[in-house]
Amino acid sequence: MTPEALKAQAERTALRIILSNVVAQLVATHSPDPMERRARLTRLHDECKLAAEQSSSTLAGDERRALTSEMLAVLDEFYKGITIT
Repeated sequence: MTPEALKAQAERTALRIILSNVVAQLVATHSPDPMERRARLTRLHDECKLAAEQSSSTLAGDERRALTSEMLAVLDEFYKGITIT
């Protein structure tokens, strides 16, 4: 991996960690009950998936399906990594 690619990967990873913590804090702050927290996180995940599906609407055919599929996989991975204690 080149130094530039390594730096770019480190930045993306750091931003994902920061964003995961922000989402977890928001959910915890607005939902005192653990079941409510899980439900809120699920709603956020669903809203993000819907936005991902709509954001690629300018593309056509296989390109749209591939991009949407990749975005949904990234979102699933991101939300699985969020832990609320």
